[in-house]
Amino acid sequence: MNKIVKKNLHLMNSFSDGGMLDLLSGESMGGNAGRWHKYPCVGANFTFDPQTGEIKYFGNYQHVPNKFRINTKSHIFRLALILSPEIRDIKYRIINYIDPKEVEKKALINLKLSVKKYNQMYGFREPGIWNRIKDLF
Repeated sequence: MNKIVKKNLHLMNSFSDGGMLDLLSGESMGGNAGRWHKYPCVGANFTFDPQTGEIKYFGNYQHVPNKFRINTKSHIFRLALILSPEIRDIKYRIINYIDPKEVEKKALINLKLSVKKYNQMYGFREPGIWNRIKDLF
């Protein structure tokens, strides 16, 4: 795993300001993000470096600090979530990733690897779910 993917995973699994879990803790379920099978969904907006694919900040654009708006592009992950007594926590899975436009090939590769690794390391699993998931790659 390269350093960009490691940095992205750290931010994707962070409750710190600008982290994906911090953003998601304040988002409403369902709404514009809808549902995926029986799971409510949320959207995670982020800014990233279009040259490298390094994610800089998770947040709705109006809340992104200026230093993370310079030379970056905005994009979004759609995540399904599960809350169960067995898990005792909310678990997410990125279920919709579309390549951003007008970015370097290296950026696309790093973003795809970040999504794949996030789902492998942190994404929820449910018995039988693999029969319904269309591989992202």
